[in-house]
Amino acid sequence: MLSKKNLAATIVLSVAIAVLKVAHQVLSVTFCTDAHFTPGSAPLLTGLIVSLTTLSGLPFDPAISNVIVLYLLKVGLRIFCEYTQPVDEPEL
Repeated sequence: MLSKKNLAATIVLSVAIAVLKVAHQVLSVTFCTDAHFTPGSAPLLTGLIVSLTTLSGLPFDPAISNVIVLYLLKVGLRIFCEYTQPVDEPEL
């Protein structure tokens, strides 16, 4: 029989797993469709990257850091979308 402490931990773990599953579904739909970036979001993202580069105090040109961050974001999203695609399991 589970103690109260173990029961509470089991409940918290099952809730956390359920939240992660829902978050995965929402993120997959949001980022893995063809329209994950709209033209209106590009200036906002670029401005955010430039301001963070400027605030960090690192001696990087904001234009270069912008290109690097956008490329890493593109590659990261592609990896996320390919890794999380459902795989058809063969029938036994």
